[in-house]
Amino acid sequence: MKFHLKKTLKPFLLDLSFFILSFLVIIYAKIKVTSYWILINSYSPTLQELQITANLEDTYTVLQSLNSIIMKAFVIIALALFLIYLIFIFTQSFTFQSNKKYFLKFSLFSLIPFLFLILSLIYLSIFLAVLTLILSYLIFCLYFGFNKHNFNKLLKKFYLTLPAYVLYLILILLILAALTSSLLFIFDFSNFIFPLTALILIFLFSVYKQYLIKKFEE
Repeated sequence: MKFHLKKTLKPFLLDLSFFILSFLVIIYAKIKVTSYWILINSYSPTLQELQITANLEDTYTVLQSLNSIIMKAFVIIALALFLIYLIFIFTQSFTFQSNKKYFLKFSLFSLIPFLFLILSLIYLSIFLAVLTLILSYLIFCLYFGFNKHNFNKLLKKFYLTLPAYVLYLILILLILAALTSSLLFIFDFSNFIFPLTALILIFLFSVYKQYLIKKFEE
C-alpha cells in the first residue's frame, strides 16, 4: 500500500472533526444532564416534607417542576444523539465517497445500527448489544460500495472483513479513551501525551480506513 499524504489529509480532517465535535457534544450533554440530576435530588427534602403534610396542591406543583426538569434532560439527550448522528453522516460518508447518492444511502443504512445502539443502552440488553454489533458489521460491509454483488462477496470473505471490522471498532474505542483521558488532564498543560495519542490514533484510523476502502471496494 502506497502512502499518499494529500489523499489522506482530507479523510483525516473529516475523522478529526467527527471525533472532536462528537466528543464536545457528549461533554456538553453530560454537564447539562448532571446539573438536572443535581436539581432533581435537591427536591428530596421537599418531597419528604410533603409526604408528612400531605398538601396536594404543593405536591402537584413540585411534581410539575420535576416533570419539567426531566423533560429538559430528555430533550438534551435526544438533541445530543441527533447531533452526533448528523456529525457522523456528514463527516464519515465523505471519507468513503463524495457523492450525493452514496451520502443518502450511507445516512439511511447508518441509522439502523445507531437506533439499535440507543435501544441497547436504554434497556441495557445483552441481546440488543449483540444484535447491534451484528448489524453494524453488516452495514460496515455495505459501506464499501452499496451494491449486492460486492456485499455478498465481502460476507463470503468474513475471515477478512470480520477482523477488519473488529480492528475498526478497537481503534474507535482507543480514540475515545484517549480523548476522555485528555479531558481529565485538560488543565495539566505539561501532560500532552493523551491529546497527542488521540491525534495519532485518529490519523492511524484514517489511514486504516483508506486502506480498507482500497482493499474492499469493487
